[in-house]
Amino acid sequence: ASDVITINLYSESLTECLPPIILDDNLHKDFQHNYFRSSAAFASILPQGQVLADPILTSAVLNAKNQLIPELCSGHPEFLISSNHHSSVHEIDETLAFLSVRWGNGGYFHWMFDVVARLDLVQKVSEIEKIKVDKFVFTHCPNKYQIDSLEAVVIPADKIIESFHYPHLKAKQVIVPNITQEFGIS
Repeated sequence: ASDVITINLYSESLTECLPPIILDDNLHKDFQHNYFRSSAAFASILPQGQVLADPILTSAVLNAKNQLIPELCSGHPEFLISSNHHSSVHEIDETLAFLSVRWGNGGYFHWMFDVVARLDLVQKVSEIEKIKVDKFVFTHCPNKYQIDSLEAVVIPADKIIESFHYPHLKAKQVIVPNITQEFGIS
């Protein structure tokens, strides 16, 4: 969509992998690859963007014209936005970084690879575009490891919004880092 600004941050890359050292000749097929592919990474900025999320599987990102931006979504966003029972929109006159993804509250692995790793993309795009992020939207942060990791990257509790409690947000501006498909189930 023409009102979405996308900033490419990292190119797709291939990293050569050395074969593992094993005790016998029965190397599992999952470890027989000689390279690892890392997908391209980008973040998009949506003026007057809207974001929706359910507690487990789906996130949806819409531009100011209410058009779905599929490359920024997870799960089945078309079902979420067409649902008659989604909550009313909570409007915020600030800049949000939207990091809710499916399974974003469902375990350490998904938290680290599907959520925390994407904070780098938010930081880079905010530096490039000179945007101050006012609030960060996560699915849900009830665990100590989530709280500790947010404190480690200096995101205070008063800057956190949980889409678990506010599933439909509209903001002055929304920054959405892309979801890397290789990690987790995003």
